[in-house]
Amino acid sequence: MILLFWIRNKTVCDGLSDFSAVQATCGRPLGLGFNHQTGDLYVADAYLGLVKVSPDGGNVTQLVGPAQGNSTMFADGLDVDPDSGIVYFTVASTNFQLK
Repeated sequence: MILLFWIRNKTVCDGLSDFSAVQATCGRPLGLGFNHQTGDLYVADAYLGLVKVSPDGGNVTQLVGPAQGNSTMFADGLDVDPDSGIVYFTVASTNFQLK
C-alpha cells in the first residue's frame, strides 16, 4: 500500500467552473462506504481507484489504482460488509479513461 501525501488545494479544487481541467489532480469520487468497525471511509474514485481515509481524516491510503501499476480506472461504487469489513467495489471500465 502506498500512502498518498496529497493535500487537496482548496484554491485549485473548489469552486471551479471548469472542473474538467483538474479532475485528474483533484479526483472524482463516485462511491463511498464506511467501515463502522474501524472508522475508515472508503472512496471509489474515477481517477485514484480505491482509496481509504483514516478516521482522523489525515491518512489517505490508495489501495488499488494507478500508483500500484493497476489499470483499474472508473472505480464507481463500493460497499463494506458490516460483519467482515470486506470492501467490494465496482469498476465501470478498464479500457477507457475520462477526458
